Amino acid sequence: MADTDKGEQMEGCASWQALFYQADGQYLQGEVTGRWSLDGTTLERHQIAYAEGGGDEEQVTGEEVRRVERVSADRMREVGPDKKSTLYLRCPLPETPVAP
Repeated sequence: MADTDKGEQMEGCASWQALFYQADGQYLQGEVTGRWSLDGTTLERHQIAYAEGGGDEEQVTGEEVRRVERVSADRMREVGPDKKSTLYLRCPLPETPVAP
């Protein structure tokens, strides 16, 4: 779950937009899908769109390169080239109930 530029305080998993980094190198965020890779502290995300009409041809439509920092066992921060950061909280899968 993401908390953009709000410091270290987060309200919990139900309050933020989910970003799923999958072990196979794919990521999902709402309707956006793409590929990710990590090299040291450099995270690259490549947003993917598919050809109109249901084709299987991938087209990279966006790219983000960010630095990642481990904050704690369940938090990480991404810092962009503009020095703005986003704090992420590791949460259970969406179908897992989250206590208020």
